[in-house]
Formats: sequence, C-alpha cells, structure tokens
Amino acid sequence: MNLEELKNIKLFLFDMDGLLLDTETLHVKLWHKIFDKYHLNEHEDLITKVIGTSGDQARMIAKEMTRDPDFLNRHEEEKALMLKDYLKNHDLKQKKGAEKLLSYLYEHDYDIILVSSTFEEGVERALAKGHLSHWIDKKVCGDHVKYSKPNPDIYLRALSLYNHQAEECVVLEDSKNGIKAAN
Repeated sequence: MNLEELKNIKLFLFDMDGLLLDTETLHVKLWHKIFDKYHLNEHEDLITKVIGTSGDQARMIAKEMTRDPDFLNRHEEEKALMLKDYLKNHDLKQKKGAEKLLSYLYEHDYDIILVSSTFEEGVERALAKGHLSHWIDKKVCGDHVKYSKPNPDIYLRALSLYNHQAEECVVLEDSKNGIKAAN
C-alpha cells in the first residue's frame, strides 16, 4: 500500500482472537488439557486447523478429521467451563501494541470494526477481560452471519452494515482462515 492509497483509508477491520488479545494461546492450552485427559493426542493437529473458524465450522472440520460427528460436541462444554473458570480470576493478555494502535486510530477518527468468528457473547466477555471494550463499539461476530471465516460473509456484512467500500479499508488478521475471508 502506498501513501496515495493510504489517504483513502477510512476503516480498519480487526480480528480479535490472536491479533488484539492472546486468546488463542489460552484456547490451545485448554484443548491440550482435554486431549491429554481423554488420551486424544492422535487428533492434536485438529486444534490448529480450527483456529479462526466459527463453532459450526470447527465441528465440521473435527467430523472430517476424526470421522466422529460428535467429537467436538462432547468436549466443547467442558472446555467452555474451563475457560469460564479461568476468566473469573484472570484477565486476558493484550497483544503487544494492540491498545496503542487502537488508541491512535480512534484519536485520528478512523472507523474501527471488530470482525470475529467468535459469537457476540464471547467477544463482549473477551474485550472486557482484555480491557479493550472502550475502543470498539462496532462489531460483526460469528453469530451475525450464516457462514464465518474463511467465508467472506463476515467482512462483507461489516462493510455493508457500516456503509464502507472495500477500497476504504485495511484488514488486520492473523489466521489463515481470516486472511482467506478478508481476500
């Protein structure tokens, strides 16, 4: 992107998990605990394959990889309880530079939209536990679209909902699925 193109930028679209907040490390750690507990380590590569996807897409990927249609369903509730317990006593760690960048964009009147495959309830909780809620008032979450990342629907909805064109935006993503969706 050159300086001339940068002059036309009005909007920054941010992923959350792994980009603004270090939630992915926590989710991976919790999944490893469950995989160890139930001796499921032969499916460990599943963890990295589902990063950046919605719950429905993660279940579909898990079904394809394990040939078990209920593989994730059996363990998601336990992981969710582990996460809830963790968040009772801990904040989420911000990624280096996240607040500084959000502050700069906010102070320079750029539009900021959070675009996350995580459902809205989880987004709200994570932003609060990561102390970033005050920077983000616009968001499109995984439960706002039929198909989440790597499908582009979530980004298209964000542009449509907040009246922007693709040429006016910069997308910040950290996962393969997010980058595919953004493209």
